[in-house]
Amino acid sequence: MRSLHIYAQVHCHHEAWLAGTEEGLRALRNGIDAALREDAASATAVASDGEEYRVLVVKVAPERFGKLKLPYTDDFGAGWLGEHPFMHLERGVYRQLMVVDDRLTNP
Repeated sequence: MRSLHIYAQVHCHHEAWLAGTEEGLRALRNGIDAALREDAASATAVASDGEEYRVLVVKVAPERFGKLKLPYTDDFGAGWLGEHPFMHLERGVYRQLMVVDDRLTNP
């Protein structure tokens, strides 16, 4: 099963975690490889409670990366005004990512 958990940083200098089965981690690697080739990729992953969710991988240009909203989950990150990675997709790509073949499992 493509089991994968993605744990965001709580605050700056705190670790982030990716935990998954071998199949889930390989699927994530395949999605990253696809995003490196095509600028964005999407796939379905499964949390340990059985909930399926989409993983969106977006390549961001270095000169725009500093404009991204901080990923922290505490109040410090929530108060940071910045861009969501969604803003770095070409028009219409988000919709495509939500319906295309599962690139994490079918690279």
